[in-house]
Amino acid sequence: MNQLVQCIDCYDLKDIESFQIPQETSELRFGDEFCFKKCLSDDQLDEAINLTQKYRKRLSFIYPRLNDYEINLVKEQLCKINTYDLPVYIIANDFGISQIKKSLSLKNLRVILGRQTISVPMRARPAMPSVMGKDNMISNFADKKLFHLSNLNYKLTLKFLKSNDIYGVEFDYIPETFPLIRKLQKEGMYIYIHKSNVMVALTRKCYTKRIICEEGTGCGLICKNKKYHLYHEVTEELFMDGNALLAAIPFKEKDIQELNNENFSLINSHSWIKEYIK
Repeated sequence: MNQLVQCIDCYDLKDIESFQIPQETSELRFGDEFCFKKCLSDDQLDEAINLTQKYRKRLSFIYPRLNDYEINLVKEQLCKINTYDLPVYIIANDFGISQIKKSLSLKNLRVILGRQTISVPMRARPAMPSVMGKDNMISNFADKKLFHLSNLNYKLTLKFLKSNDIYGVEFDYIPETFPLIRKLQKEGMYIYIHKSNVMVALTRKCYTKRIICEEGTGCGLICKNKKYHLYHEVTEELFMDGNALLAAIPFKEKDIQELNNENFSLINSHSWIKEYIK
């Protein structure tokens, strides 16, 4: 059975009694991969660990890209989390987090690189092979040797990550990349895969706020209770969540069969997209 990660942001935690945690969940992940406003406050950290112990699940925290002010706040949180004296997974979409962990010798933290730190050409919509066509030698070569690769498919990169105490990495749900992910597992990397979604694009500032909110007003976390389904004749269906554009990919059990289940978890992220998947 696949290990499943359930995502819980700070607002879900406030209303946790009405939040449904699937029985097959093996890990509770607190925070948000795109928005720091949805990450846990300092006084919610103890509540998170208590909830994890109550359900007997593995504990993890996720952080998005961070500015200088935010990373100093996260530094204090990581020091507190390290005192829990149990292994805690930290999903970092900002490489500075791994440097904090290493420089402060936070032994109880296991850093996972978030998918925002991973480059995969196959994220593009429409997919690059379909743009180039499949009936010429150049596109066939690029399809096999370039588009399905990531920036982790180089030995020097892996060596660098291991030297910085990186325990594992996250990927989008792109089945064409899974054979290469299997190779990363053989190198000792723990793998997380976002179930049924791909991060197509990410803006530095919140795209949802830019489109929906009036200029000069706060975001009011409009993305928390309202999601946006976009359609364009070129990109087809996309989904907007904060500063991210996502694409839906139907989940198929056979796609992940070749992955080592002991070093692999599926992330139940952005599950609201499921209603659009045909």
